[in-house]
Amino acid sequence: MPNRSGPPVYLGATYDKALAPVGLRSTQFSTLQKLHSEGEVTISHLADLIAMDRTTMASHLKPLAREGLVTVETSATDRRARVAAITPEGAARLKEALPPAAGGADSLREELRRRRGG
Repeated sequence: MPNRSGPPVYLGATYDKALAPVGLRSTQFSTLQKLHSEGEVTISHLADLIAMDRTTMASHLKPLAREGLVTVETSATDRRARVAAITPEGAARLKEALPPAAGGADSLREELRRRRGG
């Protein structure tokens, strides 16, 4: 019978630990990935893409904007909406974070494989 005991495996914490050297948390990494692939999007749409409510997403973007990794501005087409976009600095940080993120995924796979007994 495989050994399934041990402390819980926390997905977010595993990625947070892997991404710490590049100064990102897992949710920030996911946000940068989405902005990189989607381009400029409203905060509401970005929140939907990441399964987060709009208010939380708006708060979540503030530190990324302070670091110059994203921009958040009023939409040119709808003054009620705010749009977010990744900056060149954000794209560079995302690129820097890809190897540690892959390492986090490898760590998770290895731990789950170990717990399955294979």
